[in-house]
Amino acid sequence: MNYDNIGDGAYSIRDWLLVPYKNYGNLTDTQIKFNKMLCGTRVLIENSFGLLKSRLRQLLQVDIHDVDKITKFIISCCVLHNMCIDMEDYIELDNEILLTLAAEPNVYSIDSDTVLRKKGEAKREALKNSLQYFQCYTSDE
Repeated sequence: MNYDNIGDGAYSIRDWLLVPYKNYGNLTDTQIKFNKMLCGTRVLIENSFGLLKSRLRQLLQVDIHDVDKITKFIISCCVLHNMCIDMEDYIELDNEILLTLAAEPNVYSIDSDTVLRKKGEAKREALKNSLQYFQCYTSDE
């Protein structure tokens, strides 16, 4: 199974991290559409994690160092959060919580930057082209 992460333009593209095309005023229409779709998806994901961390504040400072234990802890939190949503137990967020949750450090630094960037660019281009193909056949025009 293949997984991809979605990041904003502050991150470098990688084979496992899709970021929007940089806009220097020369983007094609399909690249602009791709950026909008990617950004919309990223915002939904960020909001979901924000709600999860707001409901289960323990996730803001997890003091578990064993990978197996922390994985089980996070999955358990996700299951509990989804159960709350299914039971229509919604939470309200205030601005202070939202600002705290928005601070995410850039922790990735890898030596073979050029190779990883090229792989990411190829993957992003293939995804953009497949979205363009899909839109041609689902358009009402």
